[in-house]
Amino acid sequence: MLTLTTTRRRDARVEQALAELAAAKRHLAEANVALVMAADSALTAAARHERERRVLLRRLGTALRGCHRYRREADTDARIIHLLSGHLLDAWSHPGADPGATT
Repeated sequence: MLTLTTTRRRDARVEQALAELAAAKRHLAEANVALVMAADSALTAAARHERERRVLLRRLGTALRGCHRYRREADTDARIIHLLSGHLLDAWSHPGADPGATT
C-alpha cells in the first residue's frame, strides 16, 4: 500500500507533467499558426511571381512577333530594292531604251 506522501509526490509529478504537456501544446499551436502564416505568405509570393512571369512571357511574345514582322517587311523591302535596282541597271545599260516600255 502506498503511503500518503508517496501518493502526493506521484500526484505532484502527474500535475507537473500535465502542466508541461499543456505548455508544449500551446507552443505547438503557436508554431502551427506561424507555419500556416509563412505558407500563406509563400503561396501569395509564388502566385505573384507566376503572374509576373506570365506578363513577361506575354511581352516577350509580342516583341518576338514584332521582330518577325519587321524581318518579313525588311525581306520584302530588300526584294523590292533588288528588283528596282535590276531595272535601273538595265535602263542604264541601254540608254536609248524606254525604262517604262514592255517587251
